[in-house]
Amino acid sequence: FGGLEAMITGLCDQFPIHLRRNREIFVGFVVVFIYLCALPTCTFGGYYIVNLLDSYGTAMSVLFIVFVEAAAVCWIYGAERFSDQVKEMLGHRPGIFWRVCWKYISPIFILCIFIFAMVQYKDLTLQDYTYPRWAIGVGWTLTASSLLCIPGYITYYLITTPGTCIERVQRGLNPESQTQQRQERIPINPRVILGTA
Repeated sequence: FGGLEAMITGLCDQFPIHLRRNREIFVGFVVVFIYLCALPTCTFGGYYIVNLLDSYGTAMSVLFIVFVEAAAVCWIYGAERFSDQVKEMLGHRPGIFWRVCWKYISPIFILCIFIFAMVQYKDLTLQDYTYPRWAIGVGWTLTASSLLCIPGYITYYLITTPGTCIERVQRGLNPESQTQQRQERIPINPRVILGTA
């Protein structure tokens, strides 16, 4: 539920004009779509489908995405800037232990685990059943569908952002200010209420 709510909220924030007004209808469509996608897992072969989804839909994807997040926050956004924002929220800066973990230890460990998982990969089996090649292909397609979102969005951003290539990369690596994000995404329609005394 938490992941689905995060996805729905993110989409509603990204497209406020279309989705925020009709949030209930949008949530209904999402839930019906997920229900229809989950129906095959309730059949006799559902156990094999769940095993395929579990093996290819989570492990590699999550490790890669978490590594990219850790690298982006600490190496691109900056551990010091991140520490300043934690100070704004908590009232004190995180200690040196946390900054070292964020900047070096966590990304390196996550990258090592990802590399070892790729090196030790074996074709999927379940008890005595070996999955056919087409099922392995479906599994890798599932993995790629979540991994390709990151370079896909980077490509989309670089194509749609005005300026030279270097300016686009620099703009992409520098975070937008909160006020700039609000002004670009939410149209302001001021209303004056008179005679409320």
